Amino acid sequence: MKYAAIILAAGGGSRFQQTTHKLLVEIQGKPLIHFPIAAAIAAQLDPIIVVVGALAQEIEKVLADQPVKVVMNEDWSLGQSTSLRAGIAALPPDVDAVCIFLADQPFIALQTIESLKQKQIEYPDRIIVPAWQGKRGNPTFFPRTTFADLLNQAPTDQGGRALIKKYGAIEVEVTDPYVVRDIDTFEDYQNYLKQSPEEGYNSEDGH
Repeated sequence: MKYAAIILAAGGGSRFQQTTHKLLVEIQGKPLIHFPIAAAIAAQLDPIIVVVGALAQEIEKVLADQPVKVVMNEDWSLGQSTSLRAGIAALPPDVDAVCIFLADQPFIALQTIESLKQKQIEYPDRIIVPAWQGKRGNPTFFPRTTFADLLNQAPTDQGGRALIKKYGAIEVEVTDPYVVRDIDTFEDYQNYLKQSPEEGYNSEDGH
C-alpha cells in the first residue's frame, strides 16, 4: 500500500496577529512548518505534498531543503477545502490513501501516525481519525475512495469534515494530546515553547 501526506499550509494565520507568519516562527530551533514534514518523513509517507497560499514565497524559502513537493493554492482564501483539492490533485495515481496534516500542529507523535496507518491497512476504504479523550483530532487518513469527493467539494472551511459526516470514520483512540491542539494564536505558540523537547513528534510515549 502506498500512503502519501498532504500538509495544509495555505492559510493566512490571521489570529496569530504577529508580523511573522505563524508557520515561520521557530520551536526548538526550527520553523513550525518543519514539524509535520518531519513527522511524515518518520512515518515513511511518500510523497509529501505541502499546499501553500498566503505568503507562499516566504514559506517556500524554508521548504527549499525539505523533501517535499510544494503546490500553490491560488484560492486559499476561499477555505480549507480548496487546499485539500489542490493537494489531492497533485497526488500520483498509485497512492492508496493520504494522511492530511495541519501545518500548525507540531509534536504529533510518530506512534500516533503509525496507529492510524495500521488501522487504514485494516480498513482500506474507510476514513481514519485519531481521538484523544473522546475528542476527534488530526492528522486524518483519507482513502482513495474519497478522493473524487475531496476534488469536487465546494469551497468552504470544512476541509474533510463534510466527508467524515457523510461517510463516517473509524476512530483510533491515542494517548497523544497534540492531535487536538494547534497553534492559532501567539499565546498558543508561547505555550508550545514551554513544552520539553522530548515531547516532540518522535517520542515513544506518544506525548
